[in-house]
Amino acid sequence: MHTEPYSVRRITRNGAGVPLERPRPNRAMSKTTADEVTDALTASFATAHPEDAKAGAGVAGKTGTTQDDTAAWYVGTAKSVSTAVVVYRIDLNKSLEPLPLKGISGTPVTDVPYGIWSRAMTPLG
Repeated sequence: MHTEPYSVRRITRNGAGVPLERPRPNRAMSKTTADEVTDALTASFATAHPEDAKAGAGVAGKTGTTQDDTAAWYVGTAKSVSTAVVVYRIDLNKSLEPLPLKGISGTPVTDVPYGIWSRAMTPLG
């Protein structure tokens, strides 16, 4: 399902609630296609993070990088919450051209966005 993002959850006026129109969810793809994508991403998560997969039933996700390793990301879902983390590096004193991520954390480039994603999703249980 797809729902347009919104941030206002409640409006009050003089202490009384004001009716709020929220975007309605729309089916973005067929249930069969959604199930196939979820199965593939669940398997990807279990293969890449076997220790985390034991505790993380219902977790699905995939990492990615640009061809020249100037950006890395992790996109995943857990407990019906989907999030994406994108990491890139630039030196604003020189240009807006992205710089290589290699060596920024002493770990493989793809570990950085997954680490951020994992810590952000942990409170969901």
